[in-house]
Amino acid sequence: MLRRGFTLIELLVVISIIAVLSGILLPAVAMVREAARTAVCSSGMRQIGIALAVYQNDNDGLLPPHYLVDRTSGTNVNFSASVDAGKPTNYWYGAIMGDLDEQAAKAGRIFACPVSCFPKPTTEAWGLSYAYNNDPWFWNRTTALSNQQQTGFQPARIPHWQGCVLLAERWGAQIDGITPLTGWGVVPPYDSTRPAMSTPLKAGGNPNALRVSHGRGSNYLFLDMHVERVGTWDRIAAGTTAATASSAVPNLWTGAQ
Repeated sequence: MLRRGFTLIELLVVISIIAVLSGILLPAVAMVREAARTAVCSSGMRQIGIALAVYQNDNDGLLPPHYLVDRTSGTNVNFSASVDAGKPTNYWYGAIMGDLDEQAAKAGRIFACPVSCFPKPTTEAWGLSYAYNNDPWFWNRTTALSNQQQTGFQPARIPHWQGCVLLAERWGAQIDGITPLTGWGVVPPYDSTRPAMSTPLKAGGNPNALRVSHGRGSNYLFLDMHVERVGTWDRIAAGTTAATASSAVPNLWTGAQ
């Protein structure tokens, strides 16, 4: 008995069904993948927040400054934790190197968002994807609250501190995509001269610009140590510039609501 094969029409129908199902499923898979990357990023931020809370507990409620410097001599002073970890630095993340994980390689990866343009998280990734709020008002406030050697500041002494950004995402590599970027600050997306960057870092771009990579938004660690994803210009008054930021309401970079 002869077995009848599939007709051309039947094959086309099956192929069409597969194409339709693929079109439905692939965007869903991409959304799940993006949600997972966002979750990994926020998890890393939370771990950094826990480490900063430990630093606070050990230092009379003070958070690390943007960078440690002897304000009398003007010379940089490396955080002892960074010296102990074998990666001496005076930038803020040097204060918590010993509080994140006993395995240096894993601790370094905490600082690298999975959608960062840095190609491979390594122990050189300290401070790579995340950095301190570099709003001028926030910088001036925290500096004024620091002591002579600028060993830290008390967040509760900053107005609206619970809604104020401490840590934000930034583009974290040099143009060649290999050399880790040193530094401590993220520039808020206030005006056209310092725009948020929604595409991978390109020549002429600002590596300290806010990185927009989680559904047109970014993850933030606030001064009260909660982590939240916020749209790029959400909670920033329309028309805010660097010059008017201190009086703008709302403005999550200063905590004004």
